[in-house]
Amino acid sequence: PARQNNGKATILSDATRILRDLLTQVDHLRKENAALLTESRY
Repeated sequence: PARQNNGKATILSDATRILRDLLTQVDHLRKENAALLTESRY
């Protein structure tokens, strides 16, 4: 049973890390998009 719980914890921590990475990417893309939109106005 302890091993199964450990597996769930590992999956959860992996998912959390992936989610954080994705959120970081989204934030970066938003900033990049905003910069491109600003450039295209001129």
